[in-house]
Amino acid sequence: MTNNISPELLAAYSNTKFIIYNPYIEIKVNTLNFELDKLLLDNKVQNWAFITSQNPFSEILSMEENTKFYNELKNYVSDFIFFEGEGIGEDENWAPEKSLLIIGLDEVQAIEIGKRFNQNAIVAGEINKPPVLKIIGY
Repeated sequence: MTNNISPELLAAYSNTKFIIYNPYIEIKVNTLNFELDKLLLDNKVQNWAFITSQNPFSEILSMEENTKFYNELKNYVSDFIFFEGEGIGEDENWAPEKSLLIIGLDEVQAIEIGKRFNQNAIVAGEINKPPVLKIIGY
């Protein structure tokens, strides 16, 4: 099974603002982020991923369903250090998605988590490099 993600959806993912609440950090795809690099340094890790479990395959679900999936994600990554946040798209009709910045995991682990929660894409990166949108193939 292969993802056929429309150019419009890819653009929406790329233009989303990914934030964590505490410490407050805004992450944008393809934009270096020195605050994020400092957070990684402080925690002595090199890699990270920003992952949601909400609205699998970009199909809008109820708040109850999304909350259930978000709690499952938090439980699933409980062995990692993570920070709560949300992805905020430019489309005002699309509610922000609760998400996690998970640090200390490699890209393969991050993609596997994204797959487990039926996501089309994740944002991932490593210290001193800009965040990258990673499309998940099925």
